[in-house]
Amino acid sequence: MIFSPVGVIAFSLLAFPITYGFNHLMKYTGDDHRIVFGAAVLVIAILGIVLFLLSTYQQQRPKDKLFYVFVLLSFTGVIDLITSLEIDGYIRGFMTTYLKEGEPYLKTSHCTLACYYDGTVHVVMYIAMAVRCLQNLDYRNLALYWSGSMTNIVLVFLIGNVIGKYSDDVKASYLLTIPYLLVPVVVGYVMMKRERKVKFDPKRIEAAHQQDILTRPIDVLLITFMIFAIFITTLRGLAALDCTWPAVQGYLARYEPYIGDPVAYPRVQMLIYLFYYVPYYAATICGLLFPGQRWMLDWSILHAGATSQAQVIHMCASFHKRTLSAFRPPMLGRRGFFFINMGLQTVPQILAWRCHSNPEFFQELPVDKEKKAK
Repeated sequence: MIFSPVGVIAFSLLAFPITYGFNHLMKYTGDDHRIVFGAAVLVIAILGIVLFLLSTYQQQRPKDKLFYVFVLLSFTGVIDLITSLEIDGYIRGFMTTYLKEGEPYLKTSHCTLACYYDGTVHVVMYIAMAVRCLQNLDYRNLALYWSGSMTNIVLVFLIGNVIGKYSDDVKASYLLTIPYLLVPVVVGYVMMKRERKVKFDPKRIEAAHQQDILTRPIDVLLITFMIFAIFITTLRGLAALDCTWPAVQGYLARYEPYIGDPVAYPRVQMLIYLFYYVPYYAATICGLLFPGQRWMLDWSILHAGATSQAQVIHMCASFHKRTLSAFRPPMLGRRGFFFINMGLQTVPQILAWRCHSNPEFFQELPVDKEKKAK
């Protein structure tokens, strides 16, 4: 049955026969994007109804309702994997009609890599979270990591589609992506409302609060990186805004010409960095300097998930075969390109590890909690 680890995996793999049948069925309906949209909605609705009926007649079903969300997402994640494999020519006859009449912009390098990421990394997360729901185990941190990753990937996708060179190809199927923005936001909110299953010793909290910044070398290095990240992220954001300063144009030409690609996805990603991540970096510096910032525990995971996805796709898309050679990093600047982007991808993971390896530093003192209660 579906209410087992094997069942969850088997349900996600149904994407292969269903997409194959869907693609061949669409050959007899004509080239109408509205029919493609309606058929896609119908398939998802039927699968949702099947999950509901199975849960109704199954006695030993999971108490956590998010289980059904993760199972359904694992199915759509495998569809993304199928899509990317077909775009790159590894398989045929699964998504041909949908790529032509539904979302042709999926053939861009950025979207192809996004489908690969969702169909591999995210699918593993969906299955892991579904299994932990079955076993009544905690998956709070994993869900937050996925929430940050999925929110970023969909936000860039939605905005890039309507402002880039493929804006004229936006059709009804575009609406299918909107739930993928709402679901991770809701899941992230629900997870942040859940209490952590960790109890802290008041004495250890007091001891952690008494540590000076100079006695915390990892925090000093993290603060140094945040200052660097603010600088480089601002530079990339200005490049996305077509700033004509020589330093900005020099960076764009030497290291990251892909930001100027007319598909607009890298431009949108850089602007998200500028308007959302720069304030986060500044707040993180304060969180590492002043103890008792509880928000750091959750937001470090959210940001780690978002930057991991953003940087992997940005780096891979910069070298993808569908990216024009004019927008690929030049040979002389590739060391700098990898140093900058690997830093922006790796250090947030280290920050999340640091926050959860010594969480007492970010807890409020018991005295402070009593004052707030009064």
